[in-house]
Amino acid sequence: MSEAIHSICELFPEDNPPDVGEYLEYWDKRKMSTETKKYRGFNLEPGFEPETANFVNTEWNPKAGDVFVCSYPKTGTTLVREIMRQIIYCRDEKLLKKTSMCSYMYMYLEYGPVSKYKIVDQLPMSRRIFGTHLPAPLINFEKFQKVGNKMIYVLRNPKDQVVSWYHFTQTYPTVKANIPPHNEIFPKEIKSFINLAITGKQNVFAKDGEGYLEHVRDWAQHRNDSNVMFLMYEDIRQDLENAVRKLCRFVEVDLTGEEIKQVTHNCSLETMRTKEENSKSEQLVVRKGCVGDWKNYLTVYQSEYLDKKVEEVLGATDIKFKYTLHSD
Repeated sequence: MSEAIHSICELFPEDNPPDVGEYLEYWDKRKMSTETKKYRGFNLEPGFEPETANFVNTEWNPKAGDVFVCSYPKTGTTLVREIMRQIIYCRDEKLLKKTSMCSYMYMYLEYGPVSKYKIVDQLPMSRRIFGTHLPAPLINFEKFQKVGNKMIYVLRNPKDQVVSWYHFTQTYPTVKANIPPHNEIFPKEIKSFINLAITGKQNVFAKDGEGYLEHVRDWAQHRNDSNVMFLMYEDIRQDLENAVRKLCRFVEVDLTGEEIKQVTHNCSLETMRTKEENSKSEQLVVRKGCVGDWKNYLTVYQSEYLDKKVEEVLGATDIKFKYTLHSD
């Protein structure tokens, strides 16, 4: 956190540094917190604040060039945010380097206290990349469309998503310390974890009894909005360069062929994993990143249960998940 804050301060003139005291005080008070709050009937994760989400929807003024990477946890958020960062800042080497360290501040629209926007809105960038895990009913689509913001919704097959979600939650300090209720809703035994997740008993970014598939269902209602793009994680892994080209067109950034190849290289699984390992972070976000790893973890019953639930929840949509990649 302190390193990220230092990087943010470096983006400001030396004679006019931002006041980060209130922001740091908020996080200091929330160490090891498992408090989950509700926003308009939906459960959020610790650190994701209803007050901040409401501020974003009702009072905050985004810039016209801002891009929002929208998703449920562990569906490819980090990858797409990095692709967008590389696309937008690739011609400004200084900004590209510094924004790699300060993304914590604008990682998610609803993450942290409202006071962070006193800092975020002063950052000297004409375009910014934000993430959000908010379900569609909690998003002010009319506002963002009117401003001209681009919104990318990333989705991943639910079998790989739940496996990735399991491994990620096991890095939570609260899970490692066996603190309730995280030790109960994110158990260390993977079969039990998967059962809780796929039956809607974790209540993460969802209403009670719901989960990832309902998140996709609600976002699917906006799939044809002019400022919304749906992007499958599996398609990115199948052809990263093609995904980069599609994203460039969507956010209206005209890169050269060489620049596209450089972005593709910088966002490859190998490059991102090496970068994260070198960061010495205790909470690794990039793990295997492959498609089909679910076969090593899900039981036949769990796999079939998810197949039925996908049909039940998403049968009325045109969403079709990919559980393996085809070979060339």
